Amino acid sequence: MNYVYMGAKLECAHSEITSRKILPGSLVSFQDFGMFSKFKCERNSKAKNIKELNPKFPIVNKFSHLNLNDALSGSDLVIYAEGIIALKIDKINLTGRHKAQKTNLSCFIFAEITRMTSGISGIKDKLQVAPLSQKLLNEWITEQNK
Repeated sequence: MNYVYMGAKLECAHSEITSRKILPGSLVSFQDFGMFSKFKCERNSKAKNIKELNPKFPIVNKFSHLNLNDALSGSDLVIYAEGIIALKIDKINLTGRHKAQKTNLSCFIFAEITRMTSGISGIKDKLQVAPLSQKLLNEWITEQNK
């Protein structure tokens, strides 16, 4: 599934990153997790889960998407890759007019959308929206039918 809302998160063991501009960042040390390489992806960015975590359990954030082929798409993404990573970036044709950069990361990554694609608004994550209790739902349906 493709997630496009602000703050959507992805965790996986192997990922495919596509963006019009991939910028290497600094090394970041997380107390509980160790050293991570930070990357910023700008302009039509996408991070896709190629290999699930084993065991399939979120490590960094409990709202992270973990399923195979889950993807984040947005204007800007921030990506944290475990260890010190030197990217091998390939140029691809993204659209008829624009080229893009593509890379595969075969380590644990944590990715998050930092800026949504313009024109998309009001989308909420099903994981972050509290579900209605059945009682409240039944009361609402009864009121609507009056």
